[in-house]
Amino acid sequence: MHLVETSLIKLLPVSHEQILSGTLEATISVRLHNEEAGQITQIPFHEGDVVKQGALLVSLDSDMIKAELDKATAQRQQADIDYKRLKKLLPRKLASDEEVARSLTTLNIAKAEQQIQQLRMDRAHIKAPFDGVISQRNNEPGDAVSAHSHILSLIKPDSLLIKVNVSDQWLSLVSKGDAMQLTIDALGDIEHTAYIERIHPAISETTRKGTIELVLRPVPEQARAGQMARIHFKSPAVERLVVPTHAVHHDIDGAYAYIVASNEEGKSTVKKHPLKKGLQFGEWTEIVSGIAVGDNLITKGFLGLRDGKVVTIVEHKADTEITEEHDNSNPGSTTP
Repeated sequence: MHLVETSLIKLLPVSHEQILSGTLEATISVRLHNEEAGQITQIPFHEGDVVKQGALLVSLDSDMIKAELDKATAQRQQADIDYKRLKKLLPRKLASDEEVARSLTTLNIAKAEQQIQQLRMDRAHIKAPFDGVISQRNNEPGDAVSAHSHILSLIKPDSLLIKVNVSDQWLSLVSKGDAMQLTIDALGDIEHTAYIERIHPAISETTRKGTIELVLRPVPEQARAGQMARIHFKSPAVERLVVPTHAVHHDIDGAYAYIVASNEEGKSTVKKHPLKKGLQFGEWTEIVSGIAVGDNLITKGFLGLRDGKVVTIVEHKADTEITEEHDNSNPGSTTP
């Protein structure tokens, strides 16, 4: 007599849970570069200083640019006078159409040169593009910097995000806007809410993982960019046909499970069912094909078991018992 234990297969709501770690980053940040070479005359703010939009952050020596601007302004004024004079002489045939056209071209060139020099003058002074906090300062007053040098970095501290890498199997189970719980190591075990803001479309060819970005709303006090944070990743629960992982066996032909059926004599016999597996949720494995809801799955008594063998069922767990076991085992949880 071969004793086995069985349970009825049914659909169960399962979800995937995992702890994923990452670093808090500022959602809005900017690296400020100078577009003109020169000597820094003013750089009044340091790391951690709060600045308002439009505040002067960096000023470069602009005496040479100002001289060029004054020269361009004078040339534009002269070109404007010449053009107006020739235009007045044209009706009296004291100036030709060609001379007037050439004078207008000279005036337009002078205006463009003045605009260029004015832009250079404006770019010698870097202002804050938004309210924020200085996160990096790379130079001091008196430093001579070449064009396009990184002088300051500015972040918006009231908006933080975290990027985490998730297995491609689980990316399809989450959507933009889903809420998840987050803890920040420096702030203890208090849970904060983060929302999926973006799911990157590309999957890494080496790790087979994709990236999701979550935004903290609201940002907790004392939270700072650069702090370690842990996302309690949990996919929405979906009903799936799952069986205990230990009840799934493997041989050279692939995965299979033992199902109890009745023979012509009314005895309980074993039938080997090839399986196609899906996702794994902790101690539970999704079955895509091979067995169906209501089948009587053998969960214990595998030693010496073979296809067609007559068995005696010593225990048959009711559906409610399966559900209770499922809830207690937390099928979606995994270790990081």
